[in-house]
Amino acid sequence: MNQIKVDETLQKGIRAARRGYKEPARQLLAQVLRADPDNEEAWLWLSRVADTPEQRADCLQHVLAINPDNRWAAEQLAALQAEAPAAPAPTAPPAVSAEIKLEPIKCPKCGGSVDLRGGSETKTLVCSYCRSLIDLTGEQAAVIGQTNKRAKPAVPIELGMEGTFEGGRYQVIGWVRYEGWDDEDRWRWDEWLLVSSEGEFRWLSYDPEEGFLLQKKIPPAGAFDPRTATSIPVPSGTAKVIERSPARVIALAGELTWRATVGERLNYLEARRGPMRYSVEYTREEIELLEGRPLSAAEVWRAFGRQDLAEKAAKGEMRAKQYRFLAIACAVFTIISCMFSFFTLTTGQKLLAQEIHIAKGGSPQKVGPFEITQPGRVHRVSLKSDRLPTNNWAVVDVSIMDSRENEFYLFSAEFWDEEGRDSEGYWHESDLSEAYLFRPDDAGQYTLELAIDEATVDSLKVEVTIMSGVWLSRYFVIFAVLSGGLCFLFFSLSGAHSLTDLISGRR
Repeated sequence: MNQIKVDETLQKGIRAARRGYKEPARQLLAQVLRADPDNEEAWLWLSRVADTPEQRADCLQHVLAINPDNRWAAEQLAALQAEAPAAPAPTAPPAVSAEIKLEPIKCPKCGGSVDLRGGSETKTLVCSYCRSLIDLTGEQAAVIGQTNKRAKPAVPIELGMEGTFEGGRYQVIGWVRYEGWDDEDRWRWDEWLLVSSEGEFRWLSYDPEEGFLLQKKIPPAGAFDPRTATSIPVPSGTAKVIERSPARVIALAGELTWRATVGERLNYLEARRGPMRYSVEYTREEIELLEGRPLSAAEVWRAFGRQDLAEKAAKGEMRAKQYRFLAIACAVFTIISCMFSFFTLTTGQKLLAQEIHIAKGGSPQKVGPFEITQPGRVHRVSLKSDRLPTNNWAVVDVSIMDSRENEFYLFSAEFWDEEGRDSEGYWHESDLSEAYLFRPDDAGQYTLELAIDEATVDSLKVEVTIMSGVWLSRYFVIFAVLSGGLCFLFFSLSGAHSLTDLISGRR
């Protein structure tokens, strides 16, 4: 192996080590050391991917034998010896495997070398240089399209990033942006393909409204028709379908496990069972079922080692929880206020209920007398008329007279039939009842006087009711409106999309 080949193999080994592919890294670095046993950098990186502390210490001793001034190797070896004082015996470099997982692929269009990380599972590769779509399903790699160079994920998750999910180490090797639609709206979401050093695949998706979801492919637990099914069979039972729509691929990058193209059409549905989420992507040829669980943004960024973004996301999630609590509290206050406002309609003590006939142009009709024993308390006068003939209306003036015959004007009651209009020609909805609240200053006997001010009818039959000790509903109504408005505001700030999501804490 000449020096150029040694350097190329070394760089491949370093890339594999950085990406978490320990076994391929060991094999590549072993090739370098068989050709160049005194390669300090190869021993250094081999120590990073060693299986055991003994093998790691052996690699570090080789580094120090080559370069006694390597401070990092000395510190690492001292730390290992502090844990296990017995010095391990030197061992030979790992044997070279006949199969290396990292294979370079030459782009048929620009000739650029692109590392294939998904192995035989990769069916589509996007050239990182010219953005050509390369089909790997045939005997030879073939360009089948072009991707948008400007398209980027909605959040900063890039190809090559490594993260720890479900106790395993994964690397981002592919990205797809989808667009879904229905009769009223269009929406987009991102999905990243993750692969572990053991070759296990996961999908990490992000929707601006629903957040992150980590999924894996599972076999269906039974037969179902994705076009019409309201529930789908899953290993734990059945999951309820909550959404179904068409979608298309609008951008992609890296490696994918199917023959993907920009503009590719598919259909999908989403289902839920408890905390688990299920996605079904289907075409005429195949159905794919994915199972997973939601992840908070803080969990995702911690998994990728982005502590800065994790702290920012955690603060945002804390604010969302606070807004959810405030929204729920305001919703409770709104319901209570509405209940009290309806309750006020039934409060009070009836002082008088009387039915009278009022003639147009005639003398005022007296109602009462009735005794007021609670001066300063709210009293209510309610008037209700019989239905008027079509296109007719009437205005009745209401006054109150105390025991000293002092008369005070209270209000004018307007009654309209279902197609009534006033003198200026404006139409009004049917209104056959009126109510008025007042506070008498003194106790004693009172009398009401009712007279027709204007009307298109000759007479009017009116039922009069007087209640004392009435609660004012207006304050409860105002409080209900204010708390309802705050509930809507906090609901929006919380990021919830339904009352169920608000109560359960989902975003």
